[in-house]
Amino acid sequence: MKKRMNLKQRIKLVLNEALGIPDDIDMIVNIYTNLIIEKIEKAFEEQEPDEVTINVPGFDDEVAYGYEFSIKGEDSWNYMRKSPLFSKEKWEKFPSYKNKIKVNFTVFPDEVFETKNVSSPQVGASHIFQPEKFKIKNIKIGEVYNISSYEFDINISESQIQNLQLALPKLKSVISHEIFHSYQLFIKYKKSGLVGYGKGSVYNSLTQLTKSQFNEEWNKFLMRIYFSLKFEQQARIPQLYYELKDKNINSYDDFMNELKKTEYYNEIKYLKSFSTKEMVNSIIKIESFYDLITQGPKSKEFFENLENWNEFLKVISEKLRNVGMDVKDFRGLSPKVRENPEIFFNYWGKVFNKNADDMFRAAAKIYDKLKKD
Repeated sequence: MKKRMNLKQRIKLVLNEALGIPDDIDMIVNIYTNLIIEKIEKAFEEQEPDEVTINVPGFDDEVAYGYEFSIKGEDSWNYMRKSPLFSKEKWEKFPSYKNKIKVNFTVFPDEVFETKNVSSPQVGASHIFQPEKFKIKNIKIGEVYNISSYEFDINISESQIQNLQLALPKLKSVISHEIFHSYQLFIKYKKSGLVGYGKGSVYNSLTQLTKSQFNEEWNKFLMRIYFSLKFEQQARIPQLYYELKDKNINSYDDFMNELKKTEYYNEIKYLKSFSTKEMVNSIIKIESFYDLITQGPKSKEFFENLENWNEFLKVISEKLRNVGMDVKDFRGLSPKVRENPEIFFNYWGKVFNKNADDMFRAAAKIYDKLKKD
């Protein structure tokens, strides 16, 4: 018989779901965080590292040290089921199974982070799955979902590698982001039988397809589209929560001070900083010899992207369907929006502003949850 939740537990569950922080991922996030930290500690103690050049001015005579390891799917599952945190009842709600995990981590002198004015650790990550093999299996232990694998690239300071508890909030937050992506796919498939992120997958591919060789402002514009994708914004909610949950937050001022240190807050500012004028100028304005040389290619490249925007979306949709993703046809942008650069960028400016506002409102709700935890 399942243990009945008390009132406080039910309130917490409802609040979590409303905020987009599902309890279903919490156990796996904590277990995989412990697993990865244990493996990092073991690799740091036992591996012979590779020397890595530090491409930062002032550090020409110093090196960083690179390590890597992989965790087989069988090993991640055995670690999970043997963990004291494991609950079969909780696992059955999100039966993640035999996930392969690959980690690269590089240890830098603390001064590198100080020089670049960034915090340690810096973590890049990806969630990988093969849509053509997407299915939920039934085996002896029950229903299992063994679609996902994860990769993490971690740059960490010398002081933190000696005390990984200092890096724990950031590592756990990024791990939660990637696990949430897996959870998104699982829930969608369970409810609808559909595979993938739909329209979001198409626009995600578009941001890669139309990167510019000549115009960095255009590439920044594409990054803002990526930050505005619904499935990415949803994954940033649990990421922010795990990054802040163990901070000493006793007031709204405390919350805002900690929020402003996060990448989440930087993304809000990045979306808000979009300027139609700057984008148009990046295509037509000539302020340097480099602009004189590249103005023709930049202009040609942009207008080709504008003209072919909907065709790109159509082709990408077809390609994704061919590899097993469920993507409906959609019209893309109307001819009026694509009429000229100013109209086009004004349209996207409104999208970016709305998404930035939505992100801030979501963050404010996390403050309410942190008070109740």
